Amino acid sequence: MSKLTNTSRKLMSKRSVFVGVLGILAVLLVAAACGSDPVATTAPAPTAVPTATFAVPTPTAKSAPTEVPEVEVEPEVEVEEEAGLRPIGEWTCDEPGTLEEVELALEGHRGESLTVSSWGGATSFGRRMSLWFPFEKQFGIHINEDSPQSYSKFRSMVETNNVTWDVIEGSLTSAAEMGELGYLGELDCAINDRRDFIPSVQATPYLGGSGQVYNYMMVYSSDTYPDGGAKPESWNDYLDPDGLPGIRAMHSNQWFWKYISRFALMADDPSTLESAAGKKIIETLDEDEVDKWLDLVENDWYPVIDVWYSAVQDCVDLIASGDFDMCSTDSGIAADALMMREMPVELCWECGHVIGVGAMLFPSTLKDSDPHKHELVQLFFGWASFPEIMALGSIYQALGPVNLKSAEIIATDPAYTLYRDFIPNTEMNSAAGVYADLVQDAALELNDDLDLVERWLMITTGAGDEG
Repeated sequence: MSKLTNTSRKLMSKRSVFVGVLGILAVLLVAAACGSDPVATTAPAPTAVPTATFAVPTPTAKSAPTEVPEVEVEPEVEVEEEAGLRPIGEWTCDEPGTLEEVELALEGHRGESLTVSSWGGATSFGRRMSLWFPFEKQFGIHINEDSPQSYSKFRSMVETNNVTWDVIEGSLTSAAEMGELGYLGELDCAINDRRDFIPSVQATPYLGGSGQVYNYMMVYSSDTYPDGGAKPESWNDYLDPDGLPGIRAMHSNQWFWKYISRFALMADDPSTLESAAGKKIIETLDEDEVDKWLDLVENDWYPVIDVWYSAVQDCVDLIASGDFDMCSTDSGIAADALMMREMPVELCWECGHVIGVGAMLFPSTLKDSDPHKHELVQLFFGWASFPEIMALGSIYQALGPVNLKSAEIIATDPAYTLYRDFIPNTEMNSAAGVYADLVQDAALELNDDLDLVERWLMITTGAGDEG
């Protein structure tokens, strides 16, 4: 597998091209900047947009004014059945609705609206440009955003039957947990064809629509460890401050136990990354294994970690300021830091990284409270899950698709050049990547006897040293 230092050199030439593009976009946006809603975070502009059944809005650049373009909605039209297209009642799980059939059914909802709660910031910007805006323009169905999302707020809405969010974004772990507890609606397999999705997503009936693949990995300072000198090449190097001096930092949020446990396994036996059987050991952690690896983290990792931080952005920001030399964040944040902000960061793909999955969810109460909107949500999820639609998200962020058929589009279309090298589940990057079994992780978190979150928080605060 090629090292990312080579990628960095290639990206320097990419940056030169994009500087010119950014300047043009800035001028255009200033001329149009009136009467628009603000955007939390913007993203870089690609050079092209893949062919699709709709017109994708031209993306803005990170350095441009944060304005949202007006979405021109096509006028309402009378829906007529087209020859050869089945009505929704004839779709089955074995023969789900095709893209053309789903689009025809969505025409019957023209003039309606959906309220979506996303993560906010750059993630919401990417969703806007690749999903919300094209959907609004093609079908005349307005997307109301209410971000950032909150699991506790969503649960409270469902519990009180006062739900104002039709769709929320969430992780596979949360889908498994909240679905088990009755908060989520199930996807209709006649509308939502997930047969080409990542297997772990297929395993839960709650997670669908336009999914995103992210990861957590080691990132290090290219100032501290320049080309030609000693630098991290495995998680064992992270654990060896004498052999590779530098300030080590680590994420401390309550859900990070599932990632560091797998980092610990990679460090304990790096050969597990070299085979499918070895990766399977890292992928699914049972009760005894989690206990073992958290013991290892407490005894071997805690003593070498100099700083704990709670925001994934802290990793690259504090590398840039010289406060950290190595830490863990996701490849999307690291990609933006390297390319758009020109920070001195490098990504250690060969060290091993843990891949996670997120997508869209909807409330369990919707089917009974509003059957018509329930159909609209199912159709929205179904439309967003087709490979040519889902792939568009990777134009704006270093996030991979959950639909594996999107991979060929991303690999060959020049529109995806900017972020292609940083997408976690490309063929090259997934060579040292392991998909975390987040459904199993959710079951472990719900096991009160394990109390994993409390134990992890004790490790990060050093409370375990007291007794």
